[in-house]
Amino acid sequence: MVVVGVATTVAFARRKFDTGGAETLAFLAVPFGDLLVFAVLVTAGILYRRHPETHKRLMLLATISLLDAALSRWPLAILQHGPVAWFLAADLFVLAGVCYDLVSRRRIHPAYVCGGLLLLLSQPLRLAVGHAEPWLDLVGRLVR
Repeated sequence: MVVVGVATTVAFARRKFDTGGAETLAFLAVPFGDLLVFAVLVTAGILYRRHPETHKRLMLLATISLLDAALSRWPLAILQHGPVAWFLAADLFVLAGVCYDLVSRRRIHPAYVCGGLLLLLSQPLRLAVGHAEPWLDLVGRLVR
């Protein structure tokens, strides 16, 4: 998944960059960040496969970490405001899982705390990294 995701992202960026989309390089922090968070959560989920409660939650969070790509294509006006709107919409799915735990278990499972925080903290970090000069140089070389 990660290898195909990186290859697809680079191919997309090459097409977009060739048409004059210099802002594409900054945006690449979002899909590359998605893939990194996904890989971390899936790896943790695999390591905890003998603990079904933890495994299920980590795999759900891994899936949610990729949702912003799908949400960006929904024809809702609120989702047309860019990555911040997509992140907030995906965060609602995390919130639903947390609420489920609170209702059914009366406490939040540690997988939601750790994995959810990873997902939530990575979102503004991706937006900040995307405009950093070292990032732009790195992905510029990758895309060219």
